[in-house]
Amino acid sequence: MVGRMHQAADQMHEPYRRSHLDMHHLVDDNLPAIASLMAHRGADFSLIGRIADECKSRISQLLPKSKPEYGICHGDLHGGDVCYDENHKPALFDFDSSGCGWRALDIGVFLASDDWMDITREAEERRRRRLASFVEGYSGVRTLTEHELSAVQLGPPIRHIYLMGFVLRYTATWEGEHWANDHFIDWHMTWFSHWAERPLT
Repeated sequence: MVGRMHQAADQMHEPYRRSHLDMHHLVDDNLPAIASLMAHRGADFSLIGRIADECKSRISQLLPKSKPEYGICHGDLHGGDVCYDENHKPALFDFDSSGCGWRALDIGVFLASDDWMDITREAEERRRRRLASFVEGYSGVRTLTEHELSAVQLGPPIRHIYLMGFVLRYTATWEGEHWANDHFIDWHMTWFSHWAERPLT
């Protein structure tokens, strides 16, 4: 379904007036909000910054900014944005985060969305199995390049930076900032520290 969506989107007439889901939107726009929360934890923020720089560098090396690798994306491809009718036919909805971006990172959101803070070996193996099934289905419409498959693995750290910045920029507006504390930082740093211990492949 996602493969067909990406393929159909490439047939749409331009211009497509949505934001670009590029590294500026996904990473750079969110680092200032994270930095303001972590002014007293410079070493931890430096780790996030290094991960961000590495991901940005790898994406620029791996992915072109042209179709079919780059084009209209859903932007929030987690299982909660799919519903099924009485015949079990799925439909993808909630395109408010959509824009022009790399399809590999659209798929990377799916990789990051299952129990996204669980760093146990069991959870990582479960995510690998689900990604393999996803890619098998997607490849029935369009085969991902080796570079795209590598870039999918960068989806989780990019997604974590994006979501951490997003909630700091917007959720605080609705709920106040009482939750934006060291416990919140520790929760995220556990994940970032775990990621930093594994090589980016």
